[in-house]
Amino acid sequence: FRGHDGLWKLRDFCRAALLPVAASEWRARSHARPQEAPPEARGSTDDALKPEADVWMLGSFLSSLVSGLPQGTGALAIAPQQLVDAAVARLCLLLQWLMAEAPEERPCAGEAAALLGALTFTPPQEILAEMPLREQRRVCSMAVAAARQRAVDLAVAQPSDIADIAELPLERLRVLGEEINQILDNCGMDVAFRP
Repeated sequence: FRGHDGLWKLRDFCRAALLPVAASEWRARSHARPQEAPPEARGSTDDALKPEADVWMLGSFLSSLVSGLPQGTGALAIAPQQLVDAAVARLCLLLQWLMAEAPEERPCAGEAAALLGALTFTPPQEILAEMPLREQRRVCSMAVAAARQRAVDLAVAQPSDIADIAELPLERLRVLGEEINQILDNCGMDVAFRP
């Protein structure tokens, strides 16, 4: 964001870790629009923000870099075909987790840093296994939705019946093409995986 002095500023990622700070104080100091704030800092609440807010801010910042959209536009927006790249898919999984709605569902700052540092070596199944069950379900739904969208995109490009794609089980969705398989594999979606 642009500060009062006209210079660009990187958000204060360590402010909440120094001491609990009231949400109203954070909003006043950060000059953030509501969508740029962690969910627990939005609205008129005056709860104390904790380090989990910093994790959300990091996820929001990184997702804006990855997607090219302005910070605070919500969930990570990425084209399904980009998930064919294993590194992008793993990063997407992790960013979805960092930006979990509930602070207690996010990884701690140390875990987030460790996962980011080892991202290219960490299998997606391991990232999913570390997540709370609620976040696993949300992230897996995102992965399956991306695979379905890519299947529709491919079906539209060539004559075929796309009406049933939305209802296909995961096992049948995989037979629609190697790209679909790759998206699901890169997102840790084994045929047997049931969050």
